[in-house]
Amino acid sequence: MTATKQNTSDLIEKAAEISKQFAKDAGERELLGGTPKAERDLIRESGLLRR
Repeated sequence: MTATKQNTSDLIEKAAEISKQFAKDAGERELLGGTPKAERDLIRESGLLRR
């Protein structure tokens, strides 16, 4: 597997992990309202926004 394909695969796997975390408590977050700061921070820290 080339480096690009491996990197893409890693990013997809990381995105799937994060989406599972978000799904676990989405209902509670919706009821509580507020800002999605913790979720934004998690996405930033994951490396998904970097190339």
